[in-house]
Amino acid sequence: MRVTSIPNDPKIDLALRSAFIRQGPSREAHFILESIRTLGNSEINQLKKEGCEVTPLAGNLYSAIAKLGSIFQIAALDFIKYLELKKEKQMH
Repeated sequence: MRVTSIPNDPKIDLALRSAFIRQGPSREAHFILESIRTLGNSEINQLKKEGCEVTPLAGNLYSAIAKLGSIFQIAALDFIKYLELKKEKQMH
């Protein structure tokens, strides 16, 4: 099934939403996750339940990997501020 439209979620940047449309929900994406506070074990476990693995970067920023189909559930978590697709140069 081809995805042609998705909800406009202000917590998800346009490039990440576009990747969802172009690549489909089963593709894995690398993105930057910004939270409203430093993540504790309970928040990290919630992300894991959504299929998202995070690595701390600095402050409230995390490097994250998840299937594109999970980004809307991840963005809906109350401690998530913003999700941004990683640029190729940020992946190295």
